Amino acid sequence: MKKLFFLLLIFICSSCQSQVSKSVVGVEKEFKPGQNNVLESMSPENSDYMLVFEDDSQTGYLYALVIDNPENPIVDAMHVYNVENLTESNMQSHFVIVWTPDGTKGALFINEYCHAIVDFTENGAYNRNGFPPIEENGWVKKGHAWDESKLKLFKL
Repeated sequence: MKKLFFLLLIFICSSCQSQVSKSVVGVEKEFKPGQNNVLESMSPENSDYMLVFEDDSQTGYLYALVIDNPENPIVDAMHVYNVENLTESNMQSHFVIVWTPDGTKGALFINEYCHAIVDFTENGAYNRNGFPPIEENGWVKKGHAWDESKLKLFKL
């Protein structure tokens, strides 16, 4: 009986873990915050979706782009950091943009910590500091307030 219970427990745990497929790495790069850098990543499954992270030496922003948007492909911008406020700005950091396997959701991780998530299916964009307020372009429906439940979509 114990053996059957143990096997059942293993099956349940593996089923729970398999519900979230491993994320697809779009782009990754090592650099120190405050150095001019741009990381661009097209969705692995939808050529209309793109994420771009830019460090302009003063701030870091993640941009969500919908390439076929007739007015402007940049549908949202989320603040990630101000270089002057970083305690470890002189430290080499690992930046990575990852996607869900279906290519409809992407996230920015810095040193394995998620800073921003974009869900193109629900026009949702979430970042840790909720800044800036959403623009009146009509794309973002829910604001930038962080939603911890969105992290479950990504598995590195």
